[in-house]
Amino acid sequence: MNAMRRLRVILVLAVILVPSITIAGVLEDLLELKYLKPDLDYISNQNAILKEESEMEENDEMFPVSEEDVLKASAPKEGLVVFMDGKNKIELKDVPWSAWFAEAVEEVAGKGIISGYKDADGTPKGEFGPSDPVTIEQLAKITFSASGDFGKLKCSDTLKNNSVKGSWSEPYIKCAESEGWAIYSDGTIDLRRPATRTEVVVTLLQAFDVRFKESSGTKFTDVPATMEFASAVETAAKDGVVSGYSDSEGNPKAKFGPWDPVNRASMAKMVSVALKVY
Repeated sequence: MNAMRRLRVILVLAVILVPSITIAGVLEDLLELKYLKPDLDYISNQNAILKEESEMEENDEMFPVSEEDVLKASAPKEGLVVFMDGKNKIELKDVPWSAWFAEAVEEVAGKGIISGYKDADGTPKGEFGPSDPVTIEQLAKITFSASGDFGKLKCSDTLKNNSVKGSWSEPYIKCAESEGWAIYSDGTIDLRRPATRTEVVVTLLQAFDVRFKESSGTKFTDVPATMEFASAVETAAKDGVVSGYSDSEGNPKAKFGPWDPVNRASMAKMVSVALKVY
C-alpha cells in the first residue's frame, strides 16, 4: 500500500513539474524573442520588399496587351530582329523575335529613333541592350527623334546645363531647354543618370505636344493627384500609352512605379505606342 501511494505521489509530481519546466522554457524563449523582435521585423520587411521587387521584375509591363500583340504572340517569328540602317542590314543578337519588345524594337530601330550600339569607329555591334537604362540625355534625343521636330526647330544657342558642353547630346539638350520641357528647363538635372518612368512620360508627351488631362489621383495608388507630373502619367495611361504593374496572373496592381528606371526595351515600346496614338 505504501509503494502504491509513493507511485501516485511520483506521478502527481511528474504531472506538475513537467509542464512547469515546459512553461519556463517557453517563457524564456519568449523573453529572448522580445529582444530579437526589432531584428525579426527588419528581416520580415526586407523579405516583403524583395518579394515585391521580384514580382515587379517578372511583370515589368508599362503597357496594355492589345489584340494585335496576342495575335503576333500566337504566331511568333523565329530568329533575331533585323532592321535596315541605311543600306546595311543589322541583326540584333540580343533581340529574339520571341521577346515581347521585338516588334517595337524593329520599328524604332528601323526609323532611326533608337538604334543599336556602335563601336568607336561607328560600326554597328549588333546589340540593342534591351535591359540597359535610358539616361536623361538619351531621352532628349529619343523623344526629339520620335516627334520628328528636331530639324525644324530654331533652338537657342544658350546651354544652361554645361555638363554636356561639347558632347553629342549638347544640341538636343539645348533644344529641350529652349522648348521648356519640364525636366530640362532649369538646367540643373543630372543628365547622365537613368530617367524615371515619370520623367519619360512627361517628356514624351511634351515632345508630341499632348495636352495633359486633369489628374484625379485614383488611377494608381502611388501617383496621388498632388504628385508632380501626375497629370502627365494619368494622361498617358488613359491614352493607352502606359499602364501600371500587374501580378503574376496579369491582374493590375494599381501601381505605376513613378520613380522606377526605364530600360531600352520599355522605351522602345512606349515610343512605338505613342507614334500610333499621337
